Amino acid sequence: MLRNQKEMGYPHLFSSVRCYFLGATVFGFLFVQFVLFCSLEWNSEAMDGLNFYEKAVGSLFEVVNSRYTGESVFDLSTLSSAVLVLFVVMM
Repeated sequence: MLRNQKEMGYPHLFSSVRCYFLGATVFGFLFVQFVLFCSLEWNSEAMDGLNFYEKAVGSLFEVVNSRYTGESVFDLSTLSSAVLVLFVVMM
């Protein structure tokens, strides 16, 4: 099916190489967003009272869910405007 997808009527299937590139792109964007979010908001009032592990897991959850479901761990009104623009661009 992957070799002759157009002849079989499945032109929407990607080859394995294209699937790997798509996955690498998604994880690359998530990594960039995670690094930027942590560097900009690590000592903000949204993360006051959290230890290192809670900040890291909360940041990862926030970054992943900004792309898919829109759920939020931190109060978005307390985040900086640069992070909000980053979330809008990554959505």
